[in-house]
Amino acid sequence: MAEDEGDSLFMLTKRVREAVTLINALDENHLAVVVKRLARSTGERGPPFSDDELEQLQARLQIPAADLTTVIEACSFFLEV
Repeated sequence: MAEDEGDSLFMLTKRVREAVTLINALDENHLAVVVKRLARSTGERGPPFSDDELEQLQARLQIPAADLTTVIEACSFFLEV
């Protein structure tokens, strides 16, 4: 992602930078599970994860709920663009 708006697909906002930092800190195998689920649920109604699944993900990834939400929202955004 480039700093110059003309060269980038995404605006490098503070929120995007934070999300990318969180995503980069995750184990790639765990991240792959999240991304695959999000990709399958793109265009479907309803949340991609149940409350129980979110709790399990949070425990497995060992991140706060707010960070997990940021990761899911960012990955969803990147997939939809």
